[in-house]
Amino acid sequence: MACVLFERLPQYAITTASMHKEAPPALRKFNTHDRAAGYPTEEQIAASLRADLGIDDASLKKILAAHLTSRLDDLDETISRAEQWLFGAIAEVIPSGPWRRATLHLAQWQNENLPDTIEELLAARVRYSEADLTAWRQKVADLQEVGDRLELFAAFADIEDAFEPFEEQMTDLDVRVEHEVERELDLQRGK
Repeated sequence: MACVLFERLPQYAITTASMHKEAPPALRKFNTHDRAAGYPTEEQIAASLRADLGIDDASLKKILAAHLTSRLDDLDETISRAEQWLFGAIAEVIPSGPWRRATLHLAQWQNENLPDTIEELLAARVRYSEADLTAWRQKVADLQEVGDRLELFAAFADIEDAFEPFEEQMTDLDVRVEHEVERELDLQRGK
């Protein structure tokens, strides 16, 4: 990304304050063979820096998609774990209940007081739903269709920005529930 920005952002041309037309060794190493003594262009410098990375557009898309997919998989596991802790016994008796949806809503619950009923919880207006999780995964799959690297990084950042607030809410709920479960177990053990 730094190379793309270096190539595309408006900047001053590389020049020298001295009367010498030969570039210093630090810049000369970026020259192609036909201009070995002169100053390299921004494109030559960027191409030289990229050459050793071994990252092409296809592998970059795969790397970014794999990163986002991993985070979404972790988010899904966090939801499932919190759902199991919160509704495990009742979900086993009534597996078709709204337990996952209730977990998503509970992570986003803004009121200090918990709702009196599950219906009240499910009726609460929340920002994120199961549809968002599906949409984020689709957007990750769509990264393979992006042609330009800057557009790719922008799409990557947009996806991260879209799910990070919910990821934080879900992680917070998971940690709070885990602490309560541990506290309850300690009380049962007499600690």
